Amino acid sequence: MKAIQLAYDTIFAGHNEIVLAGGQESMSMAPFAIGRGPPKYGGDKMIDLLMNDGLTDSFTGMHMGSCAEKIVQKLGITREEQDEYAEMSYNRARDAWATGALTEVSPVVLDGKTILAADQEIENMPGDFSKVRALFDKPEVASITAGNTSKLSDGACAVLVVSGEAMTKLNLKPIARIIGHADAATESFNFTEAVNFAVEKALKKYGLSAEQIDHWEVNEAFASVVIAVEKHFKIPRDKMNTSGGAISLGHPFGCSGARITTRLALRLEPGQIGMAAICNGGGGGGAILLQGV
Repeated sequence: MKAIQLAYDTIFAGHNEIVLAGGQESMSMAPFAIGRGPPKYGGDKMIDLLMNDGLTDSFTGMHMGSCAEKIVQKLGITREEQDEYAEMSYNRARDAWATGALTEVSPVVLDGKTILAADQEIENMPGDFSKVRALFDKPEVASITAGNTSKLSDGACAVLVVSGEAMTKLNLKPIARIIGHADAATESFNFTEAVNFAVEKALKKYGLSAEQIDHWEVNEAFASVVIAVEKHFKIPRDKMNTSGGAISLGHPFGCSGARITTRLALRLEPGQIGMAAICNGGGGGGAILLQGV
């Protein structure tokens, strides 16, 4: 999402007319590493960079799930709410694939052969979410599980951001207009709530209310992130993540912001307004407002 925001800014400032923005992540290829220099007596320990660089809060050393668990308990979000939301995400993603709604997905083709044409995670839906073990706190209070959390995934997304003048000159057909965007930050361990702050900032910046937003795409890093946004802004569930999200489709870190922005753009009817929002490790959150054309 940040790449799309920066593309918008450079065009708005007059520096560019056409920018290709997006991101990718191959979490399955994240390497293990070992420190440079003479090894310690007895050998050095390999470091999993997916865990160390991607899933650990750099400021506190806490796992992202442990940070999220603290906020879940602070906000009073129950295990049942999270499991219910996660099951809905899987069902919506399955329906979206079954009805051909995810038109933005491009098959992966190598040597003339299609090796991957659809998201794989939708086939891994737990049979009973309540039986999936909680991971990040004492059993009597823990509520975040592998079932109601986003999945480790590979993915890539690209978006073409074009000025109005270039759009006319090249006779291009837009799918949505960027109204604007906002970023917000808070304490690093509170990163899951940063989405609320970014959304609040975007609404205020562009003179909108939550009721005026027709469709929402909030990244499902954890089910609790979306539930917190729904509760805070009183968003009806039929406006939120209607094609599933990171719980059921996957969360390749560098791709997800662009993915939800693309999904939102394609979801909007002419004149409708949509909001996409995502949190990031370190305490940040970003939001982008689109209008269908």
